[in-house]
Amino acid sequence: MEGAQRHFSSTHRLNNLPAQVTSFIGRQTEIKIALERLAQPEVRLLTLTGPGGVGKTRLALQLANRKQESFEDGVFFLSLASFASAWTNGQNLSLERAVAEALEVAVSHQVYPAKRNPN
Repeated sequence: MEGAQRHFSSTHRLNNLPAQVTSFIGRQTEIKIALERLAQPEVRLLTLTGPGGVGKTRLALQLANRKQESFEDGVFFLSLASFASAWTNGQNLSLERAVAEALEVAVSHQVYPAKRNPN
């Protein structure tokens, strides 16, 4: 997300979530289900799917705002819309770089072998 700024929310957690200028109305069932799933320790990723324009991004941002206190290192937003359109147009974008920019961390291009459990 171009121009995203890191800031501290009222919960004092670091984030780059865009300010929501409109009220979030409805979708209480989806919020409840998603929050229940995110509360399960084995859930490390929650994917929201649906046709374009149904509010997946807005729902995800609402969930991120509500769950900020659960993540000591903060909550960060990265729009993948540009990756979908670039991939369709045959462009090569680095997801690694986009994530690093969203988190404001340096990326090393050196490949490190995965640590393996000797057992």
